[in-house]
Amino acid sequence: MKRPIRALLERALAGELSPAEEIQVGRLLEQQPALRTWMEEQRALETTVRRTVYRYAEQTVDPYFSARVLAVLEARPPLDLAAALAPLFKPIVAVGALLVAALLAYNMVQVPPYEAEQTVFERALALPPATPTTADEFAFIVEQSINENP
Repeated sequence: MKRPIRALLERALAGELSPAEEIQVGRLLEQQPALRTWMEEQRALETTVRRTVYRYAEQTVDPYFSARVLAVLEARPPLDLAAALAPLFKPIVAVGALLVAALLAYNMVQVPPYEAEQTVFERALALPPATPTTADEFAFIVEQSINENP
């Protein structure tokens, strides 16, 4: 749509035309059905906006912002938070499970540096074997760290 025609039609919608311009717009709308359709759509849109503004005028005049926000929230249906977040967490759980499986597999494949035999649980979690010797070594390490940092 050319700018002069569009400006003329916008002024027609606003009701700012002279009698000569009204005749010109009438001829344009008779000659071009697309323009007539556009004008009808614009008028329908304007009517809808005016009705909406009129319908919600009482609510929008309320000076308390929080009261308006609460009114809108109360009008909406309640949100099931668990159902809304479930699609987000499914990929996270899957990636976490894969990382744990990879860590367990890595620990199981590694050769332990310990002389004593380890259980499957100890190997999977990369723990030293629970023997009196390792317990004594651990107690010695803890005692040294306490003595160094009183």
